Amino acid sequence: MTGNDKSIIARKVVGIFTLELRKDGILHRHVSSESNYDVGAYPELNEEIGAMVNFKAVPTFVTADELVVFPVEANAILAKKNSSPYSSAEAYLVSNLAQQLVVNFYIRNYKPERPTQLFEKEEDAITWLKTFL
Repeated sequence: MTGNDKSIIARKVVGIFTLELRKDGILHRHVSSESNYDVGAYPELNEEIGAMVNFKAVPTFVTADELVVFPVEANAILAKKNSSPYSSAEAYLVSNLAQQLVVNFYIRNYKPERPTQLFEKEEDAITWLKTFL
């Protein structure tokens, strides 16, 4: 991956989420541990994402601070396509065992309605996401 691939063309912070639209067309959605993960923030988050990506679905690279554990009780909601209408595919990069267990559980048991995979290396996640451009 070259530096140009990672160039950020738009950036926005919405609550605990930092959104960055990369030059290659991939949206990076990072979750901060500075507050509780609240699925109720998704309508505002989706509005901001839609405006950023011109209301078209794009591949999404999801990362989180080490202390963030994705809320298990939200899995049924997040698995639905309409929970993230501007995401054509999601690659989760995990940084610890707790995140890995929760994301694996989410993928296996809730069967997200968009292609979704877990990765331990950023390069692998980006390579996979580029197949959805």
